[in-house]
Amino acid sequence: MSEPNITPANSSMSEQERSGIVSTIIDKVLDRLGISEEMVEKTKTVIDNIDIQKYGEKTVISIDMKKITIVIDK
Repeated sequence: MSEPNITPANSSMSEQERSGIVSTIIDKVLDRLGISEEMVEKTKTVIDNIDIQKYGEKTVISIDMKKITIVIDK
């Protein structure tokens, strides 16, 4: 008797379908928080990079902005 061919439920979904689902979830969360697309675009023009690193009990958040670098050490 051969083993049944079992595939994960989402294996038939294309990458485009998965990214569509993720985009929909993100859009709904942003909408619930009152964050508009315009707000996101304005933020993207100011911030170059955000880096969050955890060292044991210590969390370091670095925010690189166009002309300013802010490091929050918590």
